[in-house]
Amino acid sequence: MAAFHGKSGSVTFNAVRTDKIVDWSVEATAETVDATFMAAVDASAWATPVTYDEDDLVSDTGVIYRCLLGHNSAAGDQPGVGANWMTYWTVADWKCPAAGYKTWTATVTCVLDEDGLDPDLSTDFKDVNGAVLILKTGLAAGVTDYRGTAFVTRIGVAVDKRDVTKVTYEFQGSGSLTETLV
Repeated sequence: MAAFHGKSGSVTFNAVRTDKIVDWSVEATAETVDATFMAAVDASAWATPVTYDEDDLVSDTGVIYRCLLGHNSAAGDQPGVGANWMTYWTVADWKCPAAGYKTWTATVTCVLDEDGLDPDLSTDFKDVNGAVLILKTGLAAGVTDYRGTAFVTRIGVAVDKRDVTKVTYEFQGSGSLTETLV
């Protein structure tokens, strides 16, 4: 299970978007692929000269390897054999993450303003399309976006010591949660 936290992003209900997120967290699990099936999934035979990117899978001498560092292949970096192979390759785990986080939940807290977001039980709980979440973490250089569609499972409203009204939504993901470095 993975956990992510941040303080910015947006939530859109029925084409109405709020950017007033003050806090969010996500718990997610990824489906895994058994390595015995990796060769059939996308592990081509190692070759030279070939350009390999980080996380590429190759097979060599019956073993599946995952690329650690993008490079142009040469005899010295042949997985399991070459003098420098450990710089570029690692034996793939017996289970590797598949694309996207498949099972996830999110808690998002937003500031309520006079014109904007409000907990509307008649639409937020019943929206057949769910809410669209774009949650951001990181600094201006190297921001990671987590994007997904989810259904509201709970809404809570609280007023803090400064009389700021906050709405907390709990979501259940309704599809993959994608992670993108922006």
